Amino acid sequence: MRPVYCFFVFALLALNLVWGQDVYELDPKYPVHDLNPHLQVYADSMGQFSAQQLCDDTTLPFTLGDRLPRFLKTNTTYWGKLKLLAVDSLNGWALHFEDKMIGPPAWTKSNGKVDVYAYANGQLLFHQKTGVEYPKRVRATDSKWMLNSIDLAPLPVGEPVTLVIRAEGNSLGYPAYFNLSARSPGQAFYHEPYQFHRTFNIFMFGVTFIIFLHFLLQFLYLKEPVYFWFSLWLFFCMMTQAMTIGLIIGALSKFRFPVHMLFTHGIFFTFWFFGRAFIGSKRKIPKLDRWILGLALFSFIEIVLMIGYVIFFDPDVHFLAPTPLHYIMLNIYTIASFALSIVLTWQKDRFARYFGAGSLIASLFLIMGTLWSMGIITPLFRLDPYVTGMFLQIIIYSFGIAYRSQKLNQQAQQERLQAERSLAEIQRMRDLDEVKTRFFANISHEFRTPLALIQGPLQQAEKQSDRLKDKSVQLSEKAFAVIKKNTVRLQMLVNQLLDLSKIESGNLHLKLSRGGLLQFLRTHVFSFESMAERKNISLNTHFSGESNEAYYDRDKLEKIVNNLLSNAFKYTPPGGA
Repeated sequence: MRPVYCFFVFALLALNLVWGQDVYELDPKYPVHDLNPHLQVYADSMGQFSAQQLCDDTTLPFTLGDRLPRFLKTNTTYWGKLKLLAVDSLNGWALHFEDKMIGPPAWTKSNGKVDVYAYANGQLLFHQKTGVEYPKRVRATDSKWMLNSIDLAPLPVGEPVTLVIRAEGNSLGYPAYFNLSARSPGQAFYHEPYQFHRTFNIFMFGVTFIIFLHFLLQFLYLKEPVYFWFSLWLFFCMMTQAMTIGLIIGALSKFRFPVHMLFTHGIFFTFWFFGRAFIGSKRKIPKLDRWILGLALFSFIEIVLMIGYVIFFDPDVHFLAPTPLHYIMLNIYTIASFALSIVLTWQKDRFARYFGAGSLIASLFLIMGTLWSMGIITPLFRLDPYVTGMFLQIIIYSFGIAYRSQKLNQQAQQERLQAERSLAEIQRMRDLDEVKTRFFANISHEFRTPLALIQGPLQQAEKQSDRLKDKSVQLSEKAFAVIKKNTVRLQMLVNQLLDLSKIESGNLHLKLSRGGLLQFLRTHVFSFESMAERKNISLNTHFSGESNEAYYDRDKLEKIVNNLLSNAFKYTPPGGA
């Protein structure tokens, strides 16, 4: 009988070791307590457990907290149970859920919802909440949203308390975590300042904000589409960086995935709309423009469908992907962007080549980013490919817009100069037409005089020949001289017409020779003195005594002087000067 009794006692002790849970003494003399080895964790994939059930039931299989994998399963609720005994008052103490995902982006941080139930002697002492998807007003502590914690001050001193913890991953598809530690007010946080390594992301947020504001003001002033689309693209970049450092996304307890999806993926479709405006592809390369527009719309439609799918069907999101199709679509977009970038770099248009080179760099970093997100590669120096590519794009296209503006200004200036030349040429043609009109009007009169003088003697000779019935026509010496003189005059007028046609065609060339200009002018001016006496007109001349050596075309200058003086005598009345 005694051996049976001993075996029974041994079995009870063994069961107690297996299914029982030690009470951890929480002594405030030690500022930090690692509670993971004393935590029992239960997976609840079917959502069948309750806090009271876990508090009472000691037969459920569990895993100790220090034996959990680095990442738990996504879209699975986990329960934890921990027995504590406060040795002394725990005022200011907190129970922390330490996030091991050190580093940006901030949207990976925090459990979605955490409920902590405290039981003593089977009675509920308190129920505290933490986690980003609980509104701030109901969270147990005022610590930053990404640092989940509850207040341990309500724990009674010297009385065992069972903490039952329910933890859900966040709605962006990141799993729940525990990593429990109890901390005194002097060691309030498990992280060091800037432990999220977000300095570069803060810098990027500042850069995108300033450049966004600059180009937004440019658009408001200039109303050019390229500034609008670049500003919109920068806005999405800025909002993405804001969420990366913990702004906006931490203030949302609902619709976190749709907001995240809109801002982070809005970069993709606005980028190609910006490209269309930058290149002017609709006007310059309409066939390629259809592909650019198609890629932008493809990205936009994918965003709308994914957001609608999450809002209306509430699927299980796995690391930012509501469905495996999401990353497939993102890879299709990435490959298409890469191919389109190569095509753009081969275009003749300088703006298309510039944009293509920039988008080629962006596509390479996007490919690295998607492979990184899928866990296939680890980037060099652990640089975030998305942020690095974004930074390079901002630099490239900020310079690109300045380059584009410079070239367009140069083109506009050339067009203005060409327009001014065209206007000047039009005005010159008008002036030339007026000169020609006046010239032909004048020269028609000039032609009539010699023609009349030639026609007169010829008619007289013809009449005389008819009267004498002579077949030959006899001209007097005087009539012959008149005809000859006026024939020369006609020849001169014809030469003037030929000179005019040469001037219009640009084929009239000066035959310059060096000589005494004043002597040449005196000779021709003084030849009109007899005409002046005959018409009783005073001819006054004054020639400067300065050096008269000059280059001139003697024939052209003689014609000019003769025409000027002839017209002067013609329109000056007798007795004039």
